[in-house]
Amino acid sequence: MFDPRVGGLVEEVSAKGERAPWGTLLEWNPPAHLVMTWHPGQSSDQATWLAVNFIALEDGRCRVSLIHDGWEQRGEEAGARREGYDAGWNHVLGLFRSAID
Repeated sequence: MFDPRVGGLVEEVSAKGERAPWGTLLEWNPPAHLVMTWHPGQSSDQATWLAVNFIALEDGRCRVSLIHDGWEQRGEEAGARREGYDAGWNHVLGLFRSAID
């Protein structure tokens, strides 16, 4: 769930209605752009950040650009966590692409 405003929370809501914070919107410019902190399952002091851009293409499709940075917040575990997310984002974005193709 998104609270669609700068400072708004981004939360996962379970089927039972339980809420788990994932981050906070830092920039909100629909439909083109958002930036948010990112800390699912972690405290906010461990947050990295995401920037997501949606770029309209001439053929009617959309290109999605995702930047995930701020890994210094994760200290010694930063390298391993980043590797996991690199693979994870490719998988998740691939699922979205498959759903619309």
